[in-house]
Amino acid sequence: MSEAQTQTRQRRLWMTALVVCSAAFLSVFYFFDPTQHGFFPRCWLHETTGLHCPGCGGQRALHALLNGDVAR
Repeated sequence: MSEAQTQTRQRRLWMTALVVCSAAFLSVFYFFDPTQHGFFPRCWLHETTGLHCPGCGGQRALHALLNGDVAR
């Protein structure tokens, strides 16, 4: 196999892995609400102060957008 074919094959493998991991990540946020399920990581800022950080809001927003709730 030539060097070009090896690089093309590696690039396809990395792209496939990226697509599969992205689909898995998004499906978790589609099916599970971060405010109701405990397996999402705890936010130390929210735990200590009660304030929501951008990460907390980002998780809730991603869940709402994937479920078509743009107003939330």
